[in-house]
Amino acid sequence: MAAIEIPDELASQIEHAAQSRIAFLSKAVSSYTEDLEDIAIARERFNNPGEPVSFGQLKKDLGIEHYPEQ
Repeated sequence: MAAIEIPDELASQIEHAAQSRIAFLSKAVSSYTEDLEDIAIARERFNNPGEPVSFGQLKKDLGIEHYPEQ
């Protein structure tokens, strides 16, 4: 288990926002880690976009080809 120092003001905000400080901080770290993973995927796809897909093909792939274009 890791120990971190949290400023008193932030600790107070956490106490008011959550029943359990540990659960709150665990969720916050988990969410932040997921965001970092999503950013890494987005950067990879931006740098290596692959083949373009037409709007019609995208709608077909998503199973929404019957919706009209606007």
